[in-house]
Amino acid sequence: MIMAMKYNRILAALLSVICLASCADFLTEAPTTALSEGTVYSDEANLEAGVIGVYQSMKTGTYTWTTAMAEFNSFPSILIRWKDNRTTASYLQALRLTMFSHMSENQGMYDALYASIYKCNKMVEAMPDSPVDQAYKNEIEGEVRFIRAWQYFAAVRVWGDIPLIVSTPKNIDETDAPRTHYVEVYKQILNDLEFAEQNMRTPERVAEVGLMTGRSNRWAATAVKASVYMQIACLIENKEYQFFDWQNNPERDCDFSSIGINTAEDAWKLCLQTAEKVINEGPYELAKSYADLFDWGPDKVDVYNSKERIFVLQITKQGGGSNMSNRTLPPYWNGKTKNSNHGRFRPFRYVLWKWGTIHGGVPWTGRGDKLTNMYKSVPDPRYDISYIHTKYTNMSTGKNVNIWPSNNVTSGSYWEPYFRKYSDPTYDVSVTYADMYLMRFAEMYLIAAEAAASLSSAKDDAYWQKAMDHMEVIHARARKSVAEGQPEASHPKMSDWNCQTKEDLINAIMWERVFEMHGEMHEMFDVRRRGAKFMSDWLCKPVNEYLKMPEQTYNNNGKVAYTYFSRAFQGYYLPEDYQQLRKSVLYAFPEHEFLNNAAIDYEDQNDFYWSSMEN
Repeated sequence: MIMAMKYNRILAALLSVICLASCADFLTEAPTTALSEGTVYSDEANLEAGVIGVYQSMKTGTYTWTTAMAEFNSFPSILIRWKDNRTTASYLQALRLTMFSHMSENQGMYDALYASIYKCNKMVEAMPDSPVDQAYKNEIEGEVRFIRAWQYFAAVRVWGDIPLIVSTPKNIDETDAPRTHYVEVYKQILNDLEFAEQNMRTPERVAEVGLMTGRSNRWAATAVKASVYMQIACLIENKEYQFFDWQNNPERDCDFSSIGINTAEDAWKLCLQTAEKVINEGPYELAKSYADLFDWGPDKVDVYNSKERIFVLQITKQGGGSNMSNRTLPPYWNGKTKNSNHGRFRPFRYVLWKWGTIHGGVPWTGRGDKLTNMYKSVPDPRYDISYIHTKYTNMSTGKNVNIWPSNNVTSGSYWEPYFRKYSDPTYDVSVTYADMYLMRFAEMYLIAAEAAASLSSAKDDAYWQKAMDHMEVIHARARKSVAEGQPEASHPKMSDWNCQTKEDLINAIMWERVFEMHGEMHEMFDVRRRGAKFMSDWLCKPVNEYLKMPEQTYNNNGKVAYTYFSRAFQGYYLPEDYQQLRKSVLYAFPEHEFLNNAAIDYEDQNDFYWSSMEN
């Protein structure tokens, strides 16, 4: 029975991959379900279409980056919330900042990532048999290995030890693969990125070939390397609060000495060096205004040609759809038919409150003093650009709909703002032109700032100043992101931080990452990267205190108003204990792999994980 289940699962995954491939019509010989079948890419056009098929595997399907993966890699961060109360299991998932092993979303994301990795492996294996010029094939292989590295980088941060598969199975017995130590996965990621750095096309070569704007160049591989080094630095620096039990099992330790990284300082230096290389030598630059990054539509040439784009999933009627507009925007945003999923991907009010607290927010004083800590206005232009937070016009009725913190709203689905970042005026409920940023140039400054702050040994030393300088670039662009003819905004500014210690500086930079990139799918990874202690001190404890504030339980009738954490007031708060929170650093490994992969059994579950039955 188990063998049959395994076979059916694999066959289904392969068939979905094959469907993607056949839709692109790029193979000289149509694929079958035979696992050992080879593919011949007979000319350059076939190779290019094959790469497009790999990109499609990242965004086509129920659990890819443009659909459920975007959501479910964000909700357990607590920085993003659902519009409605969830089922008990989903609710407990959110409160535990994790995803349980049996949840379909967990399983779906796992299968989607590996379907994409399978497609990458198949192309890499096909390169030797292609009659195309070797230099051209190297360009293609570099791009495919870049995507494979990205997918593995996501998977290892979500589940830790994962099957490391870099070749396609030749028969059904080879489909079973054990979980590979996370260190080895990171080594493979870096190996793929280094190959990509050397072989992917330069920006000039991309232009010469005349490729679609969604294609990346070799500098994208360098940029992702900076993020990988940052992750490795955090693993080493905070290993007593990470997902691996190295105290009781020394073989679980994060030993990267084989690639020249012996300490967290080594990794932070590589991170800083790599990010600054992209900043100083790369082809990218910040958009003049933050608003320009989210000015979508088929006639908006500037946004699609922006030099801030490093790695982007291009969402066009020709290039594949996305659910992010209907899931982030209000109902009847542009008068089109209401989608049942509208606005289910929403910012958590704590982020807005925190933003206002840091960057000069003006407190709302309506309804007596009950909402004095709720910020109506934040003089950081990115705030208004990121959120629909006061009212919007329902284009179906022509009427204004108030959104928190408007004094006419006390409860229900309008209690929290919507994201504005995916607002495409041509959105027709099914198709949007709003692209998905996986990495943009602003992140390089944020990575460099965090690395420099982590290397600092005292306030105002050289590394401290370097961190501040990198952050000022982001702040300066933010202040200038105002309507044409308007004076520069007063915030954000470095003096808003008032940092006295290294920890203060790192916290401030982390919050700046949230403000700059909120709703762009970084939340899950950022919350967990520095381990359980940081998660508790930086997020869980402050959020629990925020939820106890009187302002969270007030409406005009004196009853508890609707909140995402409505059960929190009945004793269900976020875990604060560091050891407990180690269960939240990863998602539980998917249950279906224990059932269907003969090389993995239940003893291979993560060192720390939550059971859905635990309180």
